[in-house]
Amino acid sequence: MSECKSAITLLTGAIVAAKRLVQLSAGTVIHNVAAATSDPFGVSEYAGASGDKIAIRTLSEDGTLEITAAGVIALDADVYAAAAGKVQALPATGGKYKKIGIAMEAATADGDIIEILPYEFGKEVDVDTTHTALAPALTPGGVHIIDSNANAVSATLADDTIIGRETYIVMTDQSNSSTVSIAHHITSDPEEATFNATDEVGIFRWNGTEYDTIYATCTFV
Repeated sequence: MSECKSAITLLTGAIVAAKRLVQLSAGTVIHNVAAATSDPFGVSEYAGASGDKIAIRTLSEDGTLEITAAGVIALDADVYAAAAGKVQALPATGGKYKKIGIAMEAATADGDIIEILPYEFGKEVDVDTTHTALAPALTPGGVHIIDSNANAVSATLADDTIIGRETYIVMTDQSNSSTVSIAHHITSDPEEATFNATDEVGIFRWNGTEYDTIYATCTFV
Protein backbone atom coordinates (compact mmCIF):
# COMPACT_ATOMS: atom_id res chain seq x y z
CA MET A 1 0.00 0.00 0.00
CA SER A 2 1.17 3.55 -0.53
CA GLU A 3 0.77 6.61 1.63
CA CYS A 4 -1.26 9.50 0.28
CA LYS A 5 -0.92 12.00 3.08
CA SER A 6 0.52 15.48 2.62
CA ALA A 7 3.22 16.61 5.06
CA ILE A 8 3.58 19.78 7.11
CA THR A 9 6.90 21.16 8.39
CA LEU A 10 7.38 21.91 12.10
CA LEU A 11 10.24 22.70 14.49
CA THR A 12 11.35 19.97 16.91
CA GLY A 13 11.73 20.59 20.65
CA ALA A 14 13.81 17.43 21.23
CA ILE A 15 15.39 14.62 19.25
CA VAL A 16 12.67 12.98 17.15
CA ALA A 17 13.11 9.61 15.46
CA ALA A 18 11.57 8.76 12.10
CA LYS A 19 8.10 7.20 11.93
CA ARG A 20 7.04 8.18 15.47
CA LEU A 21 3.83 9.64 16.86
CA VAL A 22 4.35 13.28 17.80
CA GLN A 23 2.64 15.86 19.96
CA LEU A 24 3.16 19.58 20.53
CA SER A 25 5.10 20.97 23.48
CA ALA A 26 5.50 24.76 23.75
CA GLY A 27 4.83 25.02 20.03
CA THR A 28 7.46 22.45 19.05
CA VAL A 29 7.27 18.77 18.11
CA ILE A 30 8.29 15.96 20.50
CA HIS A 31 7.59 12.24 20.70
CA ASN A 32 4.11 11.46 21.93
CA VAL A 33 4.00 9.91 25.40
CA ALA A 34 1.91 6.88 26.35
CA ALA A 35 -0.44 8.76 28.70
CA ALA A 36 -4.04 9.03 27.54
CA THR A 37 -3.96 12.73 28.44
CA SER A 38 -1.48 13.52 25.64
CA ASP A 39 -2.70 14.52 22.19
CA PRO A 40 -0.81 13.03 19.24
CA PHE A 41 -1.58 14.73 15.94
CA GLY A 42 0.82 13.20 13.44
CA VAL A 43 3.82 11.03 12.58
CA SER A 44 7.37 12.16 11.85
CA GLU A 45 8.38 11.41 8.26
CA TYR A 46 12.09 11.38 9.09
CA ALA A 47 14.38 11.95 12.08
CA GLY A 48 15.58 15.31 13.37
CA ALA A 49 17.74 16.78 16.14
CA SER A 50 16.34 19.31 18.60
CA GLY A 51 15.73 22.57 16.75
CA ASP A 52 15.44 20.97 13.30
CA LYS A 53 12.48 21.39 11.00
CA ILE A 54 10.99 18.05 9.99
CA ALA A 55 8.05 16.85 7.93
CA ILE A 56 5.00 15.59 9.84
CA ARG A 57 2.17 13.61 8.31
CA THR A 58 -1.04 14.43 10.19
CA LEU A 59 -3.45 11.80 11.49
CA SER A 60 -6.43 13.82 10.26
CA GLU A 61 -5.55 13.59 6.55
CA ASP A 62 -6.89 10.87 4.26
CA GLY A 63 -4.75 7.81 3.63
CA THR A 64 -2.44 5.48 5.50
CA LEU A 65 0.92 6.13 7.16
CA GLU A 66 3.95 4.25 8.44
CA ILE A 67 4.77 4.15 12.15
CA THR A 68 7.06 2.31 14.57
CA ALA A 69 5.60 -0.58 16.56
CA ALA A 70 6.49 -1.18 20.22
CA GLY A 71 6.06 -4.94 19.93
CA VAL A 72 3.95 -7.65 18.33
CA ILE A 73 0.82 -6.36 16.59
CA ALA A 74 -1.52 -8.57 14.57
CA LEU A 75 -2.79 -7.66 11.13
CA ASP A 76 -6.11 -5.76 11.37
CA ALA A 77 -5.65 -5.15 15.12
CA ASP A 78 -6.45 -1.78 16.67
CA VAL A 79 -3.30 0.09 17.66
CA TYR A 80 -2.81 2.45 20.59
CA ALA A 81 -0.27 5.07 21.63
CA ALA A 82 2.80 3.68 23.41
CA ALA A 83 5.92 5.23 24.92
CA ALA A 84 8.48 7.08 22.78
CA GLY A 85 6.03 7.79 19.98
CA LYS A 86 5.43 4.15 19.10
CA VAL A 87 2.17 2.21 18.82
CA GLN A 88 1.10 -1.01 20.49
CA ALA A 89 -1.68 -3.56 20.55
CA LEU A 90 -4.14 -3.05 23.40
CA PRO A 91 -2.22 -4.06 26.56
CA ALA A 92 -3.55 -6.63 29.00
CA THR A 93 -2.63 -4.41 31.96
CA GLY A 94 -5.22 -1.98 33.21
CA GLY A 95 -5.31 1.72 32.46
CA LYS A 96 -6.36 4.20 29.81
CA TYR A 97 -5.02 3.95 26.27
CA LYS A 98 -5.44 6.29 23.32
CA LYS A 99 -6.50 4.68 20.04
CA ILE A 100 -4.55 5.60 16.90
CA GLY A 101 -5.94 3.36 14.16
CA ILE A 102 -5.86 -0.09 12.58
CA ALA A 103 -2.79 -2.12 11.60
CA MET A 104 -2.63 -2.72 7.85
CA GLU A 105 0.49 -4.85 8.39
CA ALA A 106 1.60 -7.12 11.23
CA ALA A 107 4.53 -6.29 13.51
CA THR A 108 6.66 -9.11 14.92
CA ALA A 109 9.01 -7.14 17.19
CA ASP A 110 9.73 -3.79 18.82
CA GLY A 111 11.01 -1.36 16.20
CA ASP A 112 9.17 -2.81 13.21
CA ILE A 113 7.75 -0.19 10.83
CA ILE A 114 4.17 -0.97 9.88
CA GLU A 115 1.46 0.74 7.89
CA ILE A 116 -1.64 1.84 9.77
CA LEU A 117 -4.94 3.43 8.84
CA PRO A 118 -5.90 6.17 11.33
CA TYR A 119 -9.36 5.42 12.64
CA GLU A 120 -11.10 6.90 15.70
CA PHE A 121 -7.68 8.28 16.68
CA GLY A 122 -7.73 10.00 20.06
CA LYS A 123 -10.51 7.77 21.44
CA GLU A 124 -9.69 6.69 25.00
CA VAL A 125 -10.13 3.02 25.87
CA ASP A 126 -10.25 1.71 29.44
CA VAL A 127 -8.70 -1.65 30.28
CA ASP A 128 -9.84 -3.26 33.54
CA THR A 129 -7.23 -3.82 36.25
CA THR A 130 -7.58 -6.90 38.47
CA HIS A 131 -5.98 -6.58 41.92
CA THR A 132 -4.90 -9.69 43.83
CA ALA A 133 -1.82 -8.36 45.66
CA LEU A 134 -1.84 -7.60 49.38
CA ALA A 135 -1.45 -3.83 49.06
CA PRO A 136 -1.89 -2.52 45.51
CA ALA A 137 -1.95 1.17 44.62
CA LEU A 138 -4.97 1.95 42.44
CA THR A 139 -4.37 4.35 39.56
CA PRO A 140 -7.17 6.94 39.37
CA GLY A 141 -9.65 6.34 36.56
CA GLY A 142 -10.80 3.17 34.86
CA VAL A 143 -12.21 -0.03 36.34
CA HIS A 144 -10.48 -1.75 39.25
CA ILE A 145 -11.43 -5.34 40.12
CA ILE A 146 -10.75 -6.74 43.60
CA ASP A 147 -10.14 -10.49 43.54
CA SER A 148 -9.54 -11.60 47.14
CA ASN A 149 -9.30 -15.33 46.47
CA ALA A 150 -5.61 -15.52 47.45
CA ASN A 151 -5.65 -12.99 50.30
CA ALA A 152 -7.33 -9.90 51.68
CA VAL A 153 -6.59 -6.90 49.49
CA SER A 154 -5.70 -3.64 51.26
CA ALA A 155 -5.57 -1.14 48.40
CA THR A 156 -5.00 2.61 48.32
CA LEU A 157 -6.52 5.15 45.94
CA ALA A 158 -4.39 8.26 45.49
CA ASP A 159 -5.65 11.72 44.54
CA ASP A 160 -6.59 12.21 40.91
CA THR A 161 -5.36 15.05 38.69
CA ILE A 162 -8.35 15.28 36.35
CA ILE A 163 -11.52 16.99 37.62
CA GLY A 164 -14.65 14.97 36.85
CA ARG A 165 -12.88 11.66 36.16
CA GLU A 166 -14.52 8.63 37.76
CA THR A 167 -12.86 5.59 39.33
CA TYR A 168 -14.90 2.36 39.44
CA ILE A 169 -14.04 -0.33 42.00
CA VAL A 170 -15.81 -3.71 42.18
CA MET A 171 -15.25 -6.95 44.10
CA THR A 172 -15.52 -10.14 42.05
CA ASP A 173 -14.37 -12.64 44.71
CA GLN A 174 -15.43 -12.35 48.37
CA SER A 175 -13.10 -14.94 49.90
CA ASN A 176 -11.47 -12.28 52.08
CA SER A 177 -12.90 -8.97 53.28
CA SER A 178 -10.87 -6.24 51.58
CA THR A 179 -10.46 -2.48 51.88
CA VAL A 180 -9.60 0.56 49.79
CA SER A 181 -8.15 3.57 51.59
CA ILE A 182 -9.08 6.80 49.77
CA ALA A 183 -6.59 9.58 50.50
CA HIS A 184 -9.09 12.44 50.25
CA HIS A 185 -12.83 11.78 50.34
CA ILE A 186 -15.76 14.10 50.93
CA THR A 187 -16.53 12.40 54.27
CA SER A 188 -13.04 11.82 55.66
CA ASP A 189 -9.28 12.09 54.95
CA PRO A 190 -8.56 9.25 54.48
CA GLU A 191 -11.78 7.29 54.05
CA GLU A 192 -11.78 3.50 54.11
CA ALA A 193 -14.19 1.53 51.93
CA THR A 194 -14.79 -2.13 52.82
CA PHE A 195 -15.63 -4.72 50.16
CA ASN A 196 -16.79 -8.09 51.51
CA ALA A 197 -19.37 -9.39 49.02
CA THR A 198 -19.32 -10.27 45.34
CA ASP A 199 -20.46 -7.39 43.12
CA GLU A 200 -20.02 -4.76 45.83
CA VAL A 201 -19.04 -1.58 44.07
CA GLY A 202 -17.82 1.95 44.68
CA ILE A 203 -17.82 4.70 42.04
CA PHE A 204 -15.88 7.83 42.97
CA ARG A 205 -15.48 11.13 41.10
CA TRP A 206 -12.65 13.61 41.67
CA ASN A 207 -13.90 17.16 42.25
CA GLY A 208 -10.51 18.87 42.28
CA THR A 209 -9.67 18.45 45.96
CA GLU A 210 -11.35 15.18 46.99
CA TYR A 211 -13.47 12.27 45.78
CA ASP A 212 -17.27 12.38 45.80
CA THR A 213 -19.16 9.09 46.04
CA ILE A 214 -21.33 8.69 42.96
CA TYR A 215 -22.67 5.26 43.91
CA ALA A 216 -21.61 2.65 46.45
CA THR A 217 -22.73 -0.67 47.86
CA CYS A 218 -19.44 -1.07 49.72
CA THR A 219 -19.40 0.18 53.32
CA PHE A 220 -17.36 3.02 54.87
CA VAL A 221 -15.62 2.96 58.23
